[in-house]
Amino acid sequence: MVRASASRRPPARSGTPGRLRRWLARTAAVLVLAGLALGGHAVFSLLNAPVEVVRVEGDLPEAGQARLRELLGAALPSGIFTLDVAALQVRLAEESWVASVSLRREWPDTLRVAVEPEVPVARWRDAALLSNRGRIIAPLWDNAPGTLPSLAGPEGSAPRLMATYLRVAEMLQGHQLTVARVEESAAGDIEVTLQGGVRLRLGTDAQVARLRRVDAVLSAALAAQLDRVDSIDARYDNGVAVAWREGATGERILALQDQRLGKGR
Repeated sequence: MVRASASRRPPARSGTPGRLRRWLARTAAVLVLAGLALGGHAVFSLLNAPVEVVRVEGDLPEAGQARLRELLGAALPSGIFTLDVAALQVRLAEESWVASVSLRREWPDTLRVAVEPEVPVARWRDAALLSNRGRIIAPLWDNAPGTLPSLAGPEGSAPRLMATYLRVAEMLQGHQLTVARVEESAAGDIEVTLQGGVRLRLGTDAQVARLRRVDAVLSAALAAQLDRVDSIDARYDNGVAVAWREGATGERILALQDQRLGKGR
């Protein structure tokens, strides 16, 4: 008897082709992304050209221009896109002579820098300058005008002295007089020296009212006699006293007619 043998199915194939296809697909995707990244980097590198042109806008003194070149030179060369404009702007704004500053990129290779400098209107302690906002500009610029008035006082007094100077200068302008020096003592007494040497003693308080009295006596007749005057003392409640220079007529007079001297200071 012939025994019938059972037919055998061929063994099932493993999933190797499917895994291979998935592996090839992932590899292809990675290669494509890598290619895009490399290509993007190449494009970015091409666009990120070094900053080669710096255009500065603003009426800067030579000392300011030199300092600006020094600060920009420390940040350049750098790519037009990778340059940290915000940090550079903050650094420039820290300079005592800079009132305001703004920076702007211009592709492909230009940086525009707009600077508004502080305006020096006085010398501070003969070692620095003082802006009209009372900001100390240090160090002293060699090309600052030599005719600037001099201000001096304790630490922290610069803004207050600048305000006093501006008030006094405005009052004196109507009499064609100018300020040479404003000085505040450690006790807070203010003394103003005019061009020509006349001193105005304003004390520590009520300076606006005292300036009005000085204005009044100058308008009355004293302005024409200033070559004989040593000092004008406004530290009185109701009047102003004038001290004449040595050899001039009178020693000390009440400058406001029909006013009595009050207590000093």
